[in-house]
Order: sequence, then structure tokens, then C-alpha cells
Amino acid sequence: MLVIDIKVIPASGKQEFRLNKNGMLTCYLKNPAERGKANDELCMLIARALKIPRADVVIVMGATLPRKKVRIATPLTYQQLLTHLGIDLQTSFT
Repeated sequence: MLVIDIKVIPASGKQEFRLNKNGMLTCYLKNPAERGKANDELCMLIARALKIPRADVVIVMGATLPRKKVRIATPLTYQQLLTHLGIDLQTSFT
């Protein structure tokens, strides 16, 4: 089980994961933050990247806020998660 903090940027016109300058995982989403569309998109993107069922990705805190806490049913470490999301930790802070 992995619980991560993530900042969401809805209605950005792209789907992308990045680490911001403070090292916080940030997800850019196409859907707007209305009627749970952005939350669903976030969970779907994580599940797809990890090749796990959508039901294994749950927002446990911050459903209506830009900063969320997401629980992922996976044995991966945070660093392995970043790799699956296409983020290279070594170059992300430079």
C-alpha cells in the first residue's frame, strides 16, 4: 500500500506528471474540477501507468482541493511509482 501527496492542475489541456520545484508530485489534467471529472481522470491515469485496476487508486483526502492524498494498492516504492509515471528523480530537481 502506498499513500502519496499530489497536487492537481485541472483543465490544463494536457495529461502529465511532474515534480515541481519543491519536489511535490504534480499532475496536469485535461478535465475541469467539476462533478469529480478531474479526480476520476487522476485515478485513471495512475492506474493505467501502473497497470492496476482503477479501483486500486483511491483519493482519501482532498477530493475538493488541489492537494490530494491518494492511496494506491501496490507494492511499489515512491521512487518506483515516479519511474512508472515517467519521472526521472535524478534530473527532476535540476
